[in-house]
Amino acid sequence: MKKISELLDNKLAGEAREHSSLAKTWHHAVGDTVAAVAMPLKIDGTCLIVGVSDNMWLSELSHMKDEIMENLAAKGMNVKDIRFVFRQAPRRKTKPVFVPRNLTDKEERTVKHMCSVIKDKTLRESAEKAMRAYFGKYSYDDFIGR
Repeated sequence: MKKISELLDNKLAGEAREHSSLAKTWHHAVGDTVAAVAMPLKIDGTCLIVGVSDNMWLSELSHMKDEIMENLAAKGMNVKDIRFVFRQAPRRKTKPVFVPRNLTDKEERTVKHMCSVIKDKTLRESAEKAMRAYFGKYSYDDFIGR
């Protein structure tokens, strides 16, 4: 007797493979431009449900439905109908842009003073650069632990 988790894992793995195959076939049939805004969601019987992230493309793809079905058939996917539905594009996680702040005179003097004891020029310049980067993000008070 198999555990439920094994059955679910097998079913989910199969669905993932099926969706991956569907996505590849879709991409080859419609090309990069359309694939960037429209993604197959599922096959419901003989109807392919496609999520489209742009309303203008939704309209355009509806007019291209017969051509897309022919391209899909040429790739081995025979569907009787395609239904295009609006789906919000997933938000991409973007890192906030870090804008360093300007160093105060006191911070600049601290950089020069702390690094002045380093005899090797290359090492001293690297240390100054590192300290300026630190002060670009943190204040002098942060530096001394206030």
